[in-house]
Amino acid sequence: MSIPTLKEHINDYLSGRISREELDQKLDTLHHQVILRLKDDLYFEDLFLSALLPHLTALPEQAYSDEELRLLLKALEDGQPFCLPCFITLSPRHLNDHDLNVLCLGEDYLKKGELHESPLFENKRYEFEIPKTLPSLMAKDLLYLLWMAKKPEWVLSKTGLDRRELKEKIQSLVLLLSGMRTAYLRVGVDCAAVL
Repeated sequence: MSIPTLKEHINDYLSGRISREELDQKLDTLHHQVILRLKDDLYFEDLFLSALLPHLTALPEQAYSDEELRLLLKALEDGQPFCLPCFITLSPRHLNDHDLNVLCLGEDYLKKGELHESPLFENKRYEFEIPKTLPSLMAKDLLYLLWMAKKPEWVLSKTGLDRRELKEKIQSLVLLLSGMRTAYLRVGVDCAAVL
């Protein structure tokens, strides 16, 4: 998507092909494109760029120095972990059908205190799926917690959780996924961790 474009612009600047002012203009344009895409889909790369680009185009005394740009470029090219904090509030338009079904199941569990059978609990191994969007990551985690809520107490005790703690974690994810609470996360190019 946009990471190759970002790397190209930074390389052009560091090699002297464009000025810092031209770099800032190109990155402002890239940032505008990312923000527009975030209105519909919360892909990790776009979340990462929305958190990163303001650091690159800020006031000169606050913007990344040339050395910091070299470190960033090295991290992006070598695939090194590089994460930034960001805040995001989800809206219904960000959720796909699967995410919405998981959210409804979570809300139902919180209202009734029990879970009904759902095709979402079929013998599918969700742990091997790699989410590409923030809502899909949250829905995956929520579905796992709901699956755990179906387990007997002795299974929960092996995880170190009790039913009250599990319900609190489910409630927290439901609030985030429904957009009733703003999510604070650390986001990388292709992953995120909700804090």
